[in-house]
Amino acid sequence: MLVLGGGPAGTWAAVSAAERGARVVLADKGFCGTSGSTAAAGTGVWYVDPTPTDREASMASREKLGGYLQDRRWMVRTLDLTFQQSNRLAEWGYPYPVDDHGKSQRNSLQGPEYMRLMRKRTKQAGVTVLDHSPALELLLDEAGAVAGASGLRRQKQDRWTVRAKAVVIATGGCAFLSKTLGSNVLTGDGYLMAAEAGAEFSSMEFSNPYAISPAFGSVTKTLFYGWANFTYEDGSWCCIQRRSFRDCPSPASGGRSMRGSTRPTRTSSCTCGPRNRISSCPSTAPESIRSRIVFRLRCDWKAPCVAPAAFASSTRPAQPPSPGSMPPEMRRRAN
Repeated sequence: MLVLGGGPAGTWAAVSAAERGARVVLADKGFCGTSGSTAAAGTGVWYVDPTPTDREASMASREKLGGYLQDRRWMVRTLDLTFQQSNRLAEWGYPYPVDDHGKSQRNSLQGPEYMRLMRKRTKQAGVTVLDHSPALELLLDEAGAVAGASGLRRQKQDRWTVRAKAVVIATGGCAFLSKTLGSNVLTGDGYLMAAEAGAEFSSMEFSNPYAISPAFGSVTKTLFYGWANFTYEDGSWCCIQRRSFRDCPSPASGGRSMRGSTRPTRTSSCTCGPRNRISSCPSTAPESIRSRIVFRLRCDWKAPCVAPAAFASSTRPAQPPSPGSMPPEMRRRAN
């Protein structure tokens, strides 16, 4: 078997196949264990104890966040595998932190330690690792099925070719322009090779490696915006809900929030909405602003910020439907 990519997906696939008796070659465009977005940062893990009540509550919460678009069969499988593999990491020596009661906390992983361990386990499983060896094309057999790949060995200045009965593409997404830590190598190579070989793509609309970020920043993570203020293009304040409803300017206070911080506001008809989300546009704003709001961060450190476009409705966004209000077919799927 040939695995393209040396991140979490690639190394787990290689280890699992090798443990089942397959001969495995893993090719990474960088150094397996250090390249990619996971190795440069941390990652959250959906680790839930396998008790029926805990699992049900966790899946119900994710369904609500995802607009009830999930397939529970995949959710169950993901929970089972995550629980199993996280426990294996502990057996292999991953240094999980413990709480005040001595219980291991396994809901997150530190990228450097995690991927260093995965490289070690990949080598111990007998996998042949080709570092600094980007794949350039998939090889097809006479019937048009994928039968291997070829690429470059950058450090040796020559080419490599591997014929295989199975090829796993685990090269990451296409996010090199996002400036997210470690994403400089995520250039969509696997997508391109798969498309050239005639592969069909699905669920691509759920991939979102890009997000709003300060123009000076190098990380496109949105947690920071829980402490940011937003303005319309004309400089007037957008009403947002930050830590609580009390953070929003109160119309009755003339723009002063219930916490006492004075903020300018163009109109008293602005409605507070979900955290960091515009829910209505001031009725006194120009039509061009009401129909298409361009907002920017007004950062506490007075730095320049990017201004991505956003569309806002004049009414509060609709809330996800409750299972009781969903069509019978979707309700059965959610349950």
